[in-house]
Order: sequence, then structure tokens, then C-alpha cells
Amino acid sequence: MAGVDSILKIVMENGADELRLGTDEPPRMLRRGGPLKLSIPTTTDLMLRHLLSPLLTDEVEAALRGGTKVERTYRPDGGEPFRVTLSPRARRGGVDAVFLRASAMPAHAPAPREAER
Repeated sequence: MAGVDSILKIVMENGADELRLGTDEPPRMLRRGGPLKLSIPTTTDLMLRHLLSPLLTDEVEAALRGGTKVERTYRPDGGEPFRVTLSPRARRGGVDAVFLRASAMPAHAPAPREAER
């Protein structure tokens, strides 16, 4: 099981609809925009890249290095699909990842906004 799958399992078990991961930040889990308790320590860039390894193909890494945001669908082992947005950080380096449960998104939902940095 991929590292991120374990965290996404917690998201699904708690009825959350969003997971936010970022370099040098603690992971955040939300339900309808409100925070839920998630006791996972701050993720370094190395830890985050390890967690996201199923998504970080050579093509995706190249896009992020080039400053391009990448959107994908990801289905954790035995779980429902998530819409994933990977965004490079221009000023501080690293990457941000937002996982939205597909079942929680309206049919014509806009792409999730990147947090202000």
C-alpha cells in the first residue's frame, strides 16, 4: 500500500472530503471546508515526495519543476477516487497536494484554489 493510501483511508473513515499536504507543513483534513483533527507531523519535502510517489512520475516531476500545476485522478488501494491537484511552490520550494473526494465534488466543480503563500 502506498504511503498516501494510509492517510486517504483515514480521510474516508472520518467522512472528510479533502486532504491538504504540503512541504514543511502538517497534513490537514477537512469536511465541507472545516478542519478535522489529524495527528500527523509536519512533512518534509523528502517525506512528502515519498508519500506522493505513486503520483510523481517523471512527467509530473518535470511539469512541477517547470512551474506547472498538475491535476490527476487517484484511487487509493480499495478506496474511492480522489481528484488531486499538485502545485509547485515558486518562492519557498517544495510542493502542495490537494486531494478532493470525487463523491464530494459537484459535477461541474471548479478546480480547487491554491492556498495563498
